[in-house]
Amino acid sequence: MTKRDYLRSLGFNVGERGRFTEAMKHAIESYDGTFDEPSSSATPKTRINFQELAQDALRPSRTLKGVTKDGHIVGFVTCRQCSQHMIYCNCHGGILAPSIVVSSKEPDVRLV
Repeated sequence: MTKRDYLRSLGFNVGERGRFTEAMKHAIESYDGTFDEPSSSATPKTRINFQELAQDALRPSRTLKGVTKDGHIVGFVTCRQCSQHMIYCNCHGGILAPSIVVSSKEPDVRLV
């Protein structure tokens, strides 16, 4: 029997998820048995090993600059095609600038 099943047997209106009210918590504390609840350690959390995900940088990090059609200068660091940071982007032709950029003097940047 789960905690929610026990509370339903006592007449509480309990949903499938959500928090318990104070009255429900007191009823659970007064229960004399054990509940069939999955423990939080039953499903181990996956940890990301960032050492394994490390990539080799293809170029030094810097902010790339471009000009919009209104003449505003904008900076960007990610490729629009692969969504990678500019130091990791390996797209053919270079780093794809954001759609608002109409010109750029950066050698690694390509436009649509």
